[in-house]
Amino acid sequence: MENKERILEALVEVYNEFADDEPGAEGLSETIRQAWQDGDIVIASLVAEIVERAVELITDKVFLWHHDIEFDDYETCTPDGFYRFIAVDPATARCLTFHKETAWLSISFRTEIKDLGQAIDAVAKLVDVITTNLKEG
Repeated sequence: MENKERILEALVEVYNEFADDEPGAEGLSETIRQAWQDGDIVIASLVAEIVERAVELITDKVFLWHHDIEFDDYETCTPDGFYRFIAVDPATARCLTFHKETAWLSISFRTEIKDLGQAIDAVAKLVDVITTNLKEG
């Protein structure tokens, strides 16, 4: 698992590229909270993109990404803090988030991101799954 300090640095670095105000970990933490607590789909998408870009910084690779934001209420599209990420290697077209999830196989990596600690854990686990799949290819 990646060093948590390095992951935090990567997340903050990417966040600072997007942030107009409140750069740093405090602003990132507030943005993550707003995404699900305020039910803001735009901010939830931003959180997903920050996580994806942090994974790329840590692995020093670029991937093709798809993310789904899960909703508490599908009629109002209110995010509930859960995300699904799919990463594909553009060179080989292999799904790098393919893994065994309990009793079944999955192409997406599902995680909850409601605070900065969960964002750090999500990046660490995504990096682990992706690098494992890269080695097996």
